[in-house]
Amino acid sequence: IRSSLDLAATYLGLAKIYRTRTVKKPKDELNEDFCLKQVLKFADSVIATSPNTRDALARAYYLKGVAYAAMDKNGDAKANFLSAIKSNPASVYVPQMVLFSAETSFEEKKYDEAIRLYGQFHNKMNPRQLALANYKTAWCYIFQQKYPKAEEIFLTLVAQKGTDSFTDDALNDLA
Repeated sequence: IRSSLDLAATYLGLAKIYRTRTVKKPKDELNEDFCLKQVLKFADSVIATSPNTRDALARAYYLKGVAYAAMDKNGDAKANFLSAIKSNPASVYVPQMVLFSAETSFEEKKYDEAIRLYGQFHNKMNPRQLALANYKTAWCYIFQQKYPKAEEIFLTLVAQKGTDSFTDDALNDLA
């Protein structure tokens, strides 16, 4: 199990190298695609193998989610991230996975689902992640025409320090 996960992580790293090269070579896109498919293959082998520890299962789903996100398959990425969170809610990657999943729901105009996801795991988020989750929750309420709830969140963000642009954005959005 561990070696399959290590191979999946290595292929994910290689895919990133191919994607982020400043000077692209002709086969970079093909190599990136191959690497991402290898991530899926090795992660699937871990998921299919029983018994799995919750950490291994969560890592396999996480790696699949990252691979699908790199392939611009956000729905598949979200499904795998949610499976990873379910497998191990104590994972250090939970904030990133829940925010990605919430953002995908937001983009799909599934505002109730986005609000639910943005509202999870606040205790694991750093201040910037928490500010983002609250800011996007306020926008969900705006799109649902629940303006008093959105205003309350924006006012809370304006009162906070250290959330960078979210304070300014919330102030502008209140206007």
